[in-house]
Amino acid sequence: MNYCGNCGCPVNGNADYCLNCGCFLNKSSYYCRFCTNCGKPVNPNADVCVNCGVQIKKQNFTQSQTTDSGFNELLDIGLIIVSILFPLIGFIVGAVKKAEDPVKAAKYTKAASISLGVEVTVFLLLCLFIFVVSEM
Repeated sequence: MNYCGNCGCPVNGNADYCLNCGCFLNKSSYYCRFCTNCGKPVNPNADVCVNCGVQIKKQNFTQSQTTDSGFNELLDIGLIIVSILFPLIGFIVGAVKKAEDPVKAAKYTKAASISLGVEVTVFLLLCLFIFVVSEM
């Protein structure tokens, strides 16, 4: 079984990129790029996104530019916590960040969705409890 060099998740031996983090498997892990138009992973050497056909700007990549610093990791964790506490903000941040970083955007949206589901469930259970108590 093969593993992604960036996130360590198991990957199919025939896969071009990791389904978990989007990094191309035949490139160094710090070459992870996404199309700014459709959000799909793109080859760092490509001039055009093969998924949507949009021209991709060439950038000089260095590992320090693309790896998350400690601050960015804390910011990511903070945004996930905010997404859990305030689902609407999580959905908004997920929508805004979708083109920039679809993997992180999916995390914010998922946290907001789970939180919203829990909040609705607790609200309905509370209403049911109040109804049962008032009938006694």
